[in-house]
Amino acid sequence: MNRKKNLVATQEKIFLEDYKAPTFLIKDILLEFYLDPHKTKVIATYSVTPTISKQKSNDLVLNGKNLELLRIFVNDEQIDSKKYILNSENLIIPFFCGGKLKIETIIDPSKNTNLSGLYLSKSGLYTQCEAEGFRNITYFIDRPDILAKYTVHLHAPRKIFPVLLSNGNLISESYNEDTGILSRIWEDPFYKPCYLFALVAADLSVHEEKFTTFSGKKVLLQFYTHKTDIKKIFHALEALKNAINWDEERNNLKLDLNRYMVVAVPDFNSGAMENKGLNLFNTKYVLADKDFSTDIDYESIRAVIGHEYFHNWTGNRITCRDWFQLTLKEGLTVFREQEFITDFNVQNSSKNQASSAKAVKRIEDVKIIKEKQFPEDASPMAHPIRPNSYSEIGNFYTTTVYEKGAEVIRMLHTIFGENGFQKGMNSYVKNFDGSAATCEDFVKSLLEANGREDLFHIFMRWFDSKGTPVVEINEIWNPKTLTFTVTLEQKNQKGLIETKPLLIPIRYKFINAKELAFPEIEKLILFKEVKKTLKFYFPNSITCEKPQISLFRNFSAPVNVIRKSSSKQTLFQLKHDCDLFNKWDATQKLYMLALLEPKKNEQEKFISYLVDGLKDILQNNHISESFKATILTPPHDNFIIERLIEKKLLIDPNAVFERKNYVLRSIALTLKNELFSLFDKISSTDVIKEYKIDPNSIGKRQLKNLIQIWLSQLDIGPDWESILKKNFYEASNMTDRIEALKSLLIIGNAVCDEAFHFFYKKFHHNDLALDKWISLQIESKSFFSRNNKKVLVIVEEFLGKNFFTIKNPNRVFAVLGTFFFKNLKEFHSDAKSYQLWAREILLLDEHNSQMAARLSRSFDNWQNYDHKYQGTMKIALEEVLSKARSRDVIEVINCLLEKK
Repeated sequence: MNRKKNLVATQEKIFLEDYKAPTFLIKDILLEFYLDPHKTKVIATYSVTPTISKQKSNDLVLNGKNLELLRIFVNDEQIDSKKYILNSENLIIPFFCGGKLKIETIIDPSKNTNLSGLYLSKSGLYTQCEAEGFRNITYFIDRPDILAKYTVHLHAPRKIFPVLLSNGNLISESYNEDTGILSRIWEDPFYKPCYLFALVAADLSVHEEKFTTFSGKKVLLQFYTHKTDIKKIFHALEALKNAINWDEERNNLKLDLNRYMVVAVPDFNSGAMENKGLNLFNTKYVLADKDFSTDIDYESIRAVIGHEYFHNWTGNRITCRDWFQLTLKEGLTVFREQEFITDFNVQNSSKNQASSAKAVKRIEDVKIIKEKQFPEDASPMAHPIRPNSYSEIGNFYTTTVYEKGAEVIRMLHTIFGENGFQKGMNSYVKNFDGSAATCEDFVKSLLEANGREDLFHIFMRWFDSKGTPVVEINEIWNPKTLTFTVTLEQKNQKGLIETKPLLIPIRYKFINAKELAFPEIEKLILFKEVKKTLKFYFPNSITCEKPQISLFRNFSAPVNVIRKSSSKQTLFQLKHDCDLFNKWDATQKLYMLALLEPKKNEQEKFISYLVDGLKDILQNNHISESFKATILTPPHDNFIIERLIEKKLLIDPNAVFERKNYVLRSIALTLKNELFSLFDKISSTDVIKEYKIDPNSIGKRQLKNLIQIWLSQLDIGPDWESILKKNFYEASNMTDRIEALKSLLIIGNAVCDEAFHFFYKKFHHNDLALDKWISLQIESKSFFSRNNKKVLVIVEEFLGKNFFTIKNPNRVFAVLGTFFFKNLKEFHSDAKSYQLWAREILLLDEHNSQMAARLSRSFDNWQNYDHKYQGTMKIALEEVLSKARSRDVIEVINCLLEKK
């Protein structure tokens, strides 16, 4: 096995503790592009100044990859190769004292399949420079603390590239009729790091609209996409308007540009990119139409549009000092995005509707933590929200950095409230606008603004510790003295007591406060000791009933809570807790008790408790349909796996499927009448017949379609099959059509095959709809076609189809991502799946190493699987490690192979 190359690659680590301020600065840069799909010439001109004026000289190290160097000029004089050192990743000018540089290079965008830097897509040329893509465009100091003003000259054949865009303001435009060359000059008035540089040269249509912001400023909003898709941008446009006004109204952060551009890109590695004033988006997060987009698509577009816009202040105006501070912009912006969506969902709502809408959004966010981030914390890939080292920063765009980072920010909001948080944000923006900041800068701003500098060191531990913290809770009720004692103890993921405790905010309230003659108010404590005891006295208690305390309300901290409570106590919480998050959490606990209990009689008891609680929720007229759907949704497989890991039980995907299938069928059978009644009631409402995308309408559709899935697990007969067929073929929108198709999949007969054929015939021309068609078949655990094909066979067939291309990340994730991540039962049912995994990861590594590294993360918890899986999984990992070429993949695989 050729490990030598791989070990060398992984040793090239960058460490946070080694950070040093830049030796040189660049304040202005002129970029000239002579654009061509195969041979683009780039001329970069900029002045480099030493940061310490008295120093003699330092080596100037410019980053550059996959570039053909033509000429270098220093102070307008061309220098020869004897005066610089050139390797595959750097251009070094020794003993450089400062001066003007002019560097001419050639790049081939058509060969840039990694989609980092300037690359060719089917509709034109696009850029993606975060994190280190700018070095694929020209030689430069490619680090986020080099802030410069950019002037960009674009030259291209107008016949091929009639649209030429870059950041900032369009200064001039000209056209040479003799050569057919279109030229445009763009100037960005704001200082920015090179990772925020953007360029688009394509044949696109534009929809533009003048918009007046909340404060009265008039701006031009422009959306660019293919001509055939231009009518599908209006939902995204409205989302952008909402985001602009929300950030101004709630946070006093105003749009600082006169023009704001959004471009939809068909081939894009991530969801979107926040380049200053020129956002590039994956088409799936811009284009929407009820015929091919689901409710989830509409909601995702609103969230991602908002997220990228909010980066204008938290990421662009204030950027990161270095890539270790990634969570500073991403965690903070995810939090802002979450608050934006919550506020949007509750507008024009009654008090009950608003309460439900807030809870549903909170639960959606926490589900990502519990289903993705907690398992990541339990894997060899665990890392702090601010990693202390990396080989490839692309591997740290993770749920830990994003979603856990947002939870850490949210804890500050929980501690200080909205007013205190806004005071801190105002201070942060005032002090660091136009600079490259650190996580410490943000936390200090929040704490100093609220007079709590004493919390700085303990709170910063959240940024530097990895793994999910554990809080163990023990309760003692003494009915004689009417004393209730709650002991809290911090431990790490392995159950050991932490010597350096974290600051953990805990919201709590007594559920049975009336019986205890106790004030019905929610309180907040700051748990910052290894161990803390709370004592409550109830001298005026009406009864000697044990106090029922609701802890960690609204998920007040991203911790795993170990609490010794009976299933009856959990059911009581489900029925009586007014905190809707904890009501949902109690349901999840009952689900897990039923799913993980090996004894049949005990399992049946937990199922009966769960049915009792679900029936109570379904019959509650004060709870929204959206919340009912949320609470009726069973735990995701990833959450079940996380709990198995927590209990130190080995994972057997087939056993998980069989047990889950039995529990869900038992619940559906017991609740059959209630489910049918609710299904009929919602199906007859006008809001279902007319497609609307307001939160209330989405909630009703969600509940109806979820009940449809539950009932399809039962052998109801041909009448139910007729209902599903009608719902599929006569659906007025993609949400209802796709959900009916999921239900037909569960039944899995010839009717299902016919429906899939119909879907393909109707939607195969639409890439986003086709991705849904692909994913649905691969994700299904009960798909029995007339040929009784295994999912592995279906995947292999899809890889050979004309519609599959390794160059399009969306299509790759639809086929491989779905199989590797979303169908654990089928993926692990055959060792040949692991062979396919290794083969495809290595193939992707040659074309798009970032995507290959992300897909390789499907093996994150392989060491927690049953031994009958571990051996063949390890063989696949070792094969990839022996043949991988990129540091992206090598870093991930090496990490996964480390012993826990």
